[in-house]
Amino acid sequence: LTGVVMIDSLLPDGYPSSSVVIVMGDPATGKTTLLIQLVVEALKKGRNVVYATLDDFPDSIRESMKLMGVNPRDYEVEGRRKLVFIDCYSFLVGVRSQEQYSEDPQRLSDLSIVMTKALSEARETTNVLLAMDSLTTLIQRSGVRPSFDFLHTLIAKVRSNRASCVTSLSRKAFHPAIIAAIQDKVDGVIEMKVEDTKDGLARFIRVSKMKGVQHITTWTPYNRDTSMGLIVPYEESRVKKPV
Repeated sequence: LTGVVMIDSLLPDGYPSSSVVIVMGDPATGKTTLLIQLVVEALKKGRNVVYATLDDFPDSIRESMKLMGVNPRDYEVEGRRKLVFIDCYSFLVGVRSQEQYSEDPQRLSDLSIVMTKALSEARETTNVLLAMDSLTTLIQRSGVRPSFDFLHTLIAKVRSNRASCVTSLSRKAFHPAIIAAIQDKVDGVIEMKVEDTKDGLARFIRVSKMKGVQHITTWTPYNRDTSMGLIVPYEESRVKKPV
C-alpha cells in the first residue's frame, strides 16, 4: 500500500512495486500535491526518495512536505540520508542551486547521468521511489522526441534497479497522440480531472491503467487539502468493480 488512502482505495491488490506511473490531469487537480503525498508516505515507510523538481524550488517542496507532517530535513542527514533532491528548476529561472544535485533539464544526457548517480547512491536501490515533477516541463523544454528517448532510458533504469517512479503530466498540454504514446510506455496511469458544478469545482480521480493488478477505472470524487493531500470527500462506501 502507498499509505495514500485515496490511491489505495482504487488499487484493491495494492500498488505494484518496481513500476513507472504517470499522474495525469487537468490544471488545479492537485497532481503535485499527490506526488508530494506519495513521497511523504514513502519516507514514513523507510523508503529512499529521489525527487527531481522542474516546476518549483526544492525548498517549496520541503515546505509542502512540512504541511503534511513530515520534516524533510530529518531525512537529509548526512550518513543516513533517505531524501535527495535533483534541482532542475533553478536552471530554468537562472538561479544558482543550493542542492547537492542540480542539472539543466534541457541537457537530457547529463540529467540522465545525475539521476543514475542519485539512484545508485541509495542504500537499497530496490527500495527507491523516483519522483519527477513534471514530465510536462521536460517535454516543453526539450522537445517530444528527445524527451521520449529520455523517458525510455529512465524506465529501463528504474526497472533494472527494481525501483519505482512516479511523474506528472498535464493531459491538455500536448496532442492526444503524444499522450497516448506516453501512456503506452508506462506501467500505470492515474487520471485526475475537474468539472464545473453549481457548487464550484468538483474533482475526480481514477486509475485507468495499472499493469498486473486490479484497479478501479470509475471516476471517483476527491477533495484536496494542503495539509492532508488528496482525501475522500465523504465517508459513505462506494460500490466499485475492479477491472
